[in-house]
Amino acid sequence: MKARKPITKLGRHAAAIGLLLSISAPLAVLAQTLAYADESYLQYVNIMQGTDSTHEFSHGNTLPLVGTPWGMTDWTLQTKGDLNEHWFFSPKDLKLIGFRATHQPSPWMGDYGNFLILPQTGQFNADFKSRGTDCDLSTGIFKPDYLKVDFSAQKIITEVTASERCGCFRFDFGNSKNGRVLIDSRAPAQVEFSGRSVRGFSKAKMPKGSVCYFVGTFDRDMTAAKSYGDDSGKSGSGGYAEFDTDTNRMVELRIATSYISYDQAELNLQRETQSGFEGVRAATARLWEENLRRIEIEASEAQKKTFYTCLYRALKFPHRFFEISSNGAAIHFSPFDGKIHAGVEYVDSGLWDTFRTQYPLYTVVYPQQLGEIVAGWLNAYKENGRLPQWPSPGDRAAMIGTHTDAMIADAVVKGINGFDPQTAYEAIRNDAFGGSRDARQGMKEYLTLGYIPIGKSRHYVSAGLDYAYDDWCVAQVSKLLGKAEDYATLIKRAENYKSQWDSTVGFMRGKDEKGNWESPFDEYLWSAAYVEGGPWQDSWAVQQDVVGLAALMGGQKEFAAKLDQLFSRPPTFHSEKRTPIHEMTEIVPLQMGQCALNNQPSFHIPYLYAAIGQPWKTEYWTRFACQNLFNDGIKGYPGDEDNGSVSSWYVLSAMGIYSLTPGHPSFVLTSPLFPKTTIHLENGKQFVINAPENTLETVYVQNRSLNGKPDRNLAIAYSDLMNGGIMDVILGKTSQETTHKPSELPYSLSLEYK
Repeated sequence: MKARKPITKLGRHAAAIGLLLSISAPLAVLAQTLAYADESYLQYVNIMQGTDSTHEFSHGNTLPLVGTPWGMTDWTLQTKGDLNEHWFFSPKDLKLIGFRATHQPSPWMGDYGNFLILPQTGQFNADFKSRGTDCDLSTGIFKPDYLKVDFSAQKIITEVTASERCGCFRFDFGNSKNGRVLIDSRAPAQVEFSGRSVRGFSKAKMPKGSVCYFVGTFDRDMTAAKSYGDDSGKSGSGGYAEFDTDTNRMVELRIATSYISYDQAELNLQRETQSGFEGVRAATARLWEENLRRIEIEASEAQKKTFYTCLYRALKFPHRFFEISSNGAAIHFSPFDGKIHAGVEYVDSGLWDTFRTQYPLYTVVYPQQLGEIVAGWLNAYKENGRLPQWPSPGDRAAMIGTHTDAMIADAVVKGINGFDPQTAYEAIRNDAFGGSRDARQGMKEYLTLGYIPIGKSRHYVSAGLDYAYDDWCVAQVSKLLGKAEDYATLIKRAENYKSQWDSTVGFMRGKDEKGNWESPFDEYLWSAAYVEGGPWQDSWAVQQDVVGLAALMGGQKEFAAKLDQLFSRPPTFHSEKRTPIHEMTEIVPLQMGQCALNNQPSFHIPYLYAAIGQPWKTEYWTRFACQNLFNDGIKGYPGDEDNGSVSSWYVLSAMGIYSLTPGHPSFVLTSPLFPKTTIHLENGKQFVINAPENTLETVYVQNRSLNGKPDRNLAIAYSDLMNGGIMDVILGKTSQETTHKPSELPYSLSLEYK
């Protein structure tokens, strides 16, 4: 299949919609249908994947999101709670209290700038607890570009589609003579009606000075309208519009969001929804098709559903936080300094989660998009004084390390365009040399002692390991840019992980400022020293120097034996808290021992075998995880999906490549899940991975060739991927336990000096 040329630069965000505005909506729908009649990738996507989750146990903690890739606002269903509820949807609920405009990246972070829309007949009822409408979700249609549900009791059919910043609704009120549309905004808020229009705002959970504005227009005059709520704004506010549906049962609403102003929201509405419901849906469907078909797989129907649903999830975050002005330029309201700036901004990404998998995936499949995201982080750096760790939409105090450094370093060393490398280095150097205020807690002690003493930061053992890795990442850019003095300092710090290794217990361990080890020690305790894990999960966080870590354990043979123990130990965990956190209980059904692949600290652990020359064990465990821990259903994930990070782990691993060390231009190889995978690169080339003997049993790589030449390397250079080519992989049922030379191993800092 010939690769399609991607839409480029700022205009690409509205290009598909703009194209459709030049022709009639029916012709636009026809054009979209004809373009993809041969092969629709959207048919494989189930936006309900991972939605059957609770606070206590996660199968994804996802939402069924309708919107564009990286869109500013998504639209979903709310089945419980009020506008302050974080776990507001379950696919098992039988009541619906509204369609929600959402920006929520995770229930753990919560939503902001959200509001609800609900069609209603009969007696007016705005109370969240009692207004729930009977709705059988099993009969609905749920796609990335389209949602349709039937309110069985009130006999209302609602359809939803969306553009980047807008939503389009069609309400079929059936046989009711009067129809009503409620809009509720989260406190402090305002909702007003005039003519055919509605507008409102919400400041709730927004940084100081930030506002989410929305404006909408109905396709006909209202017969009545009323605003309601507490004038103080403390309890939120809302309103409703009523319509005569006796002879015309259908009511349409187009509604836009903006973080800049009502006028900008009006501009977004005109630009993105002028083609009407079907035109918007066609444009959004086309955007999804273009992005999903970047990766083409030959696989079973079940495998395609899992793969493309995970790819959909990998493209939902981060959210665009910028808009297009009247003169076509990107502008944004900064949640960091409260001012309007030129350029792009991105939010809603936990970099601790996503630097490991999502952004390395983008370097191969969506490099232009990645360049724009980095440009957004750099704008945030200029406005915030430091790079964001968890922007949602302002910088939130969550997780540890400064892994935006790793993500940006990975982009720089791979030659991603779209941002200034010098500004990028200034920003990541700021983190490494202590100019980022509280971004790195315990930095003073880390610089003087080489580790973070007990209590000097949150999760002091894990944080110290993260700092060493982030320093290594910054060092790679300093080397590339000729900053010799910085490089010498940072590359030395990259070995600080050694100061936290306690050979007497065989794990990374906390110690005080005098060097005394924290006692007592429990290898199964998920304590404050570690982050979302314990010694078995977090002691391996030395992605920059796996061979060096192996040396601490006595050598590569001993290292492999320790990994074998990790995978064979029972999933025992001990908790300092009375109630275990959900990441603990989720490791039990994985059947991977102490490898908690439901969570980010364990993502790279199966690939450590390949890093020390035992790739057959990597092949076994990555295949096991891909085949057993993922599906496209409501329990489709082994844990929190976390902004595309878990989905991207699956997408990369299923293709047979993985970025063990973001910041180094290479990918570790494993057993591909499919007989054939074709990556349609943005440069017009293709990279093809052929594994024709691929079955559930043929797990192990027998031999591999690259562009017709035998290849024993256990990693592939990024440049080889991007130059296009063919990798042929012969698979079999038995492992090939051969010895690999150091030059054939993936990157390790210790090997760099040999």
